[in-house]
Amino acid sequence: METLIRKVLTASHLPDITKKKTIITLFARSASTLSKPDASLLLNLGLELKTASSRTLLDDWAGDMILEAVSNAHHDLFWAVLRADWFHNKISGIVTNLDYARNIMLMVQVARWKEDVEPFIQGLDRSALWRLQVPIQRLIDWLVTTDMPGTGVWIVALMESLASQGEFMILRELADKNAYKVARQLAFKERRNDALPVLRLILLGYHHSDILFRNLIQGLIPLVARCRKTPEDREFAAEVCSVAQTLVIHFGDFDEIGTKVQKARIALELPVVPRAEAQRIMQENSWKKGLHIQNTSAGLRQKTALVQPLGKVGLVNLGNSCFMNSALRALFCSGDFSRAVLNDTAKVPPGKVLTTRLRETFTGMSTSRLSIYTPLTLYKALPDWLNDGHQQDAAEFTKILFSLMEDEAPASKQALSSFHGAVVNQIKCGVCGTVSSNKEGFYDLAVPLPASDSPQELQSVVDVFPSVEELNEQNNNMYHCDKCQALRAATRYTMLASLPTNLIVSLNRFRFDVQRSRRIKINTPIRLAESIQIKVQDGQGLQGYELYAVVIHTGESANHGHYYTYAKDSGPSTTTSINGASSSEAAAKSAWLLYNDTSVTVSSFEAMQQALANSRRETPYMLFFRKTGLQINRTHAPLVNTISNL
Repeated sequence: METLIRKVLTASHLPDITKKKTIITLFARSASTLSKPDASLLLNLGLELKTASSRTLLDDWAGDMILEAVSNAHHDLFWAVLRADWFHNKISGIVTNLDYARNIMLMVQVARWKEDVEPFIQGLDRSALWRLQVPIQRLIDWLVTTDMPGTGVWIVALMESLASQGEFMILRELADKNAYKVARQLAFKERRNDALPVLRLILLGYHHSDILFRNLIQGLIPLVARCRKTPEDREFAAEVCSVAQTLVIHFGDFDEIGTKVQKARIALELPVVPRAEAQRIMQENSWKKGLHIQNTSAGLRQKTALVQPLGKVGLVNLGNSCFMNSALRALFCSGDFSRAVLNDTAKVPPGKVLTTRLRETFTGMSTSRLSIYTPLTLYKALPDWLNDGHQQDAAEFTKILFSLMEDEAPASKQALSSFHGAVVNQIKCGVCGTVSSNKEGFYDLAVPLPASDSPQELQSVVDVFPSVEELNEQNNNMYHCDKCQALRAATRYTMLASLPTNLIVSLNRFRFDVQRSRRIKINTPIRLAESIQIKVQDGQGLQGYELYAVVIHTGESANHGHYYTYAKDSGPSTTTSINGASSSEAAAKSAWLLYNDTSVTVSSFEAMQQALANSRRETPYMLFFRKTGLQINRTHAPLVNTISNL
């Protein structure tokens, strides 16, 4: 059959219409009985016709017929050849503009023949996904500079494929760069059919900001108002007006845009978009529709929803950045800290922009109309070793963040004050009895965690202060006494001198195993409690604290895994000042939510306890507490010989 089709295509005495009828007849007679050897030959012919530099419209049509027939007859053979490696080679080998157009269009067509499977980019590695930004940009450039009918189909198909993989950062860059130039093509009727689907995809899928919509609609309304002459004009006007009404309902009315849209609608006698219909349109066109993200740090697949509980915002994982997302969510729920960051408008020196980037991120997280936010600018402002795409430690990230903020501006120190506490170390020489004392500040309290298979009570784990540590030759930590001028055995007492408003307790789950020469994780289970008491100094009462956030580490390894956060909804106090949250929203502050990158779900303290009890892999790592008015006088447990990790 492959030989017959080649002869038909090369027959110079036959017109194209006759060649098409002949090929259709051949497939009608033989497609159902096509053997694998014949299918293999036909597949090679189809790819040859679709990628030939001198291909004709007939070659393109015949290639489509062949590839579709082979895909239907021998699906396994088709995908054994057209696997991810084939697509990857096609993308990486693209050189000229014609190569881009030819190969991208072929790949999109092939992807549509792949039944019940995500678009072809699902099989590509992350570097290949990022590489797709270049051909998409080329296609958009052709859309706005040439008249190539059908270009919009390929742009939409590729962008939807990226959205299905959660590549929102690429999509956002493409939207910001091209939305205005694509919108301007609507003034040209010959480009309208390609430009409108692309603009619709950008506007209805781009929920990060209303700025694009507000700026674009000012120019689109006059364009719509002139659409009176033909049915095609009215169809175009109805589509644009529907998008405009939907976005007004979604984002809210700004600068009387809604009034202008309604005037244009009434003038053209176009239908009203009801609120329920607008919500359905937004859901169906969201970039997150059908989203499946492969979380490389956890090996889990998760599906996000368009509308987050209580108007909360999920954070996009930028590639193993769950350590940052989980810590940011807990910090944002620390009301004093988030308010201070949001209200800090002081300028920072050039090159020291971390505080500014953190404020931008908290502002994005405070905007309840958004469903997700991409903390890219903050991620890029971190030291290179923290944003290199590898898994990092959530507690280490918090330490670095606080340290850098402390160096940037006085206002940053004020924001950090709610986390600042102090410890006093006293060392008594075992020979001369001289006592030396020093006071150290801390932003997080690291406490030792015993290796055990039995669940430990949270109060007993944090109840280690004041602590006693023996410094001696056996422990390899002899003390140099200034009075004796020699190494001596000594005893170190560690006490808490002052406690912060917001207390971070970091459980030391990771330690270095000397025998195996690597870091290991301590998977000791912890029974969480909604409140604890911390002793400030020996002989004094206890300070009460309530739990409001827990950063969870999941996984058996110290070097791999995933971070996510349970947090009480205490952050809306900042949201209220920015967005004017209603009293009903304020009443929901006590709700526990589960923040897992872009996913935000309603939970409870009991649900968190149950989830942790059912899995040894899910372990509390960082605990965030808020000081209460409770101060109790009780006799503290006797001092025990525990190694202080301060």
